[in-house]
Amino acid sequence: MRFRSVTGKFTTVKNSSKYLIRWNKKSRSKFQTSVKKFLQTIWQHDMVYEELPVAGSKLRFDFYNRSLSIVVEANGPQHTQFHPFFHNKSRLVYLDQIKRDKMKASFCKINEINLIECDYGDDISETLIKKLDINS
Repeated sequence: MRFRSVTGKFTTVKNSSKYLIRWNKKSRSKFQTSVKKFLQTIWQHDMVYEELPVAGSKLRFDFYNRSLSIVVEANGPQHTQFHPFFHNKSRLVYLDQIKRDKMKASFCKINEINLIECDYGDDISETLIKKLDINS
């Protein structure tokens, strides 16, 4: 797969087939697994990738639907507030988390990919039905 990086250069995700989603496999977190189970009900016949590298960086997207050009990020609590456990007791690490999230958003904008974020604590099905504009 070929994308434009946030620096503007075209880059390729090599061996992208190894990131094709395995619907019955657990994800990196329980929350991400819950999001995945919901997405399976609507995307099981689409070309979907999990933990796909963001071209030109060391970041990864939780879910990328290539068929629809949509990224879904299952954001744990560390994405919206400082947590000493997740951020190694450093507010700078938290600020780096915010910077990485903004970089993903920029990448999506440059590549005309719709970015959907589902935050920890949200009702997964309600949030994704609304943000994915299902049943409208």
